Amino acid sequence: FACGIVIDKLLSVFKGKKVAAQFHEWLAGAGLLYVHKKIPTIFTTHATTLGRTIAGWGEDLYTEVNQNMKNNIQIDPKRPYKYGVQAKHLMEKACAYNASIFSTVSEITSREAEYVLGKKPDIVLPNGLDIDRFPTMEEFALLHRKYLQKMKHFFSAYFSPYYETNMWDAMVFFTSGRYEFKNKGYDIFIESLGKLNERMKRE
Repeated sequence: FACGIVIDKLLSVFKGKKVAAQFHEWLAGAGLLYVHKKIPTIFTTHATTLGRTIAGWGEDLYTEVNQNMKNNIQIDPKRPYKYGVQAKHLMEKACAYNASIFSTVSEITSREAEYVLGKKPDIVLPNGLDIDRFPTMEEFALLHRKYLQKMKHFFSAYFSPYYETNMWDAMVFFTSGRYEFKNKGYDIFIESLGKLNERMKRE
């Protein structure tokens, strides 16, 4: 909401210029709803709140989407209430309907949005990486060695008061991303580390 106020104040600076504002995810929704009657807005969802929640509960979201979309069936409107995400869902829906342009980041998310929000996105803006901005393999190898040493120094200092550690020949595994235990595969990551640990004990 505060972001919407700031954008509104900045409009006087850009008088006579073409201005549009892009908002990502329901979290930015209040800002979009604040300015959508004054300037063109783009609302981009990377995954619907309800879809993310359904998948997080271990339900097969995409089978449900595909089966129901074939028969033109939309999601049960009581579903967000079942999972306690009605406020987020309704904010997201309001943004999708009130934005000048509604977009998603992939075809599969587009189908999910149409099923969950009841509105087909106007455009798909694919996620992507500009490979030219990344280091070459040679540069990457040097950076890898440099940062691995820094990480091992940190791990050694962090664990040393509590555990006897020898980090210098240790392998390091890590992951990152939004903390969604099932959707982002943290459950599989932890299970894999457990299996690796058992195998290392045996061998």
